[in-house]
Amino acid sequence: MSRQTTIDPKERFAPGHRACIGCAEALAVRMVCKVLGDNVIISNATGCMEIVSSQMPYSSWTVPWIHTLFENTAAVASGIEAATKVMTRKGIRDLSKVKVVAMAGDGGTSDIGLQALSGALERGHNFMYICFDNEAYMNTGVQRSSATLTRYYYYLTCR
Repeated sequence: MSRQTTIDPKERFAPGHRACIGCAEALAVRMVCKVLGDNVIISNATGCMEIVSSQMPYSSWTVPWIHTLFENTAAVASGIEAATKVMTRKGIRDLSKVKVVAMAGDGGTSDIGLQALSGALERGHNFMYICFDNEAYMNTGVQRSSATLTRYYYYLTCR
């Protein structure tokens, strides 16, 4: 017997951002935010989604969202997760049901963000990590990352 599910119609990654028309990453963020719901805190690395969604004084995020540097998305998520535990334990506020999510591209994950992610995993922090692997640093001229496939790298460099 199949189970039907519905997607929440509420937008947590609001329209009006400046992503390219048809941007798969913007669509992925939108769908992820619909699934996560309101009870979430998002740590987002510098990258395409940060650039297109948070031009001062505007923001496309309708949930708590923190812009982080390329290299420390997992470290910030670790701090958020630890803070929610402390606030719950001390009775300041019950944040035990808050989901902590870190989002970064492949460069911010597999290159300069790997150390912070490795440390968070080693310490046992409980958060969701989403890597948008678009095969390169797209907002800096399509530089390869360590997640870029070898032949793709060849295509990018040997035009």
